[in-house]
Amino acid sequence: MLSLAFWWGNTRQTLGGEGEAYSAFIVETLKPYIDQHYRTLHQREYNTIAGSSMGGLISLYIALRYQSVFGCAGVFSPAFWFAEADMSDCIQATPITAPINVYMDIGTNETSDHTLRGFPNLYLNGAKRFHHQLQEKDKKISCKLLIEEDAVHSESSWARRFPAMIEQLYCR
Repeated sequence: MLSLAFWWGNTRQTLGGEGEAYSAFIVETLKPYIDQHYRTLHQREYNTIAGSSMGGLISLYIALRYQSVFGCAGVFSPAFWFAEADMSDCIQATPITAPINVYMDIGTNETSDHTLRGFPNLYLNGAKRFHHQLQEKDKKISCKLLIEEDAVHSESSWARRFPAMIEQLYCR
């Protein structure tokens, strides 16, 4: 297994707007480079895109948009609230041409802003809503939602749940 992580440091960035460029970079530049330089299984069913928070949001988008490349998506603590209407429209408009296995998880105490009291419910309800939408969309989509009581929006929570993703996506 090859894992990649990107860290942007402490620089202040604007949010959103570059999803298409990022997706194209992953599919057209990064993945071909990895496949050329490492022993990989090229078939889509062995290729997973995964991320947490905004990374979970874009990972689901990439899995839907590039079904010929990725057969699986790991969607950890997705920040659906950020682009709820756009993601819903994407799911509705995208024809499902091949099986997609989606692992999605969420904690009941997720927040990326501790000053907002309702934020954990925003994360939780978004995950439930999109899990339902994916299940209703097409029988070729297999989507499991794991809800972890009291889990927070953090790398340690995602690391703890990572084995559950591997088990669901690859131990069928």
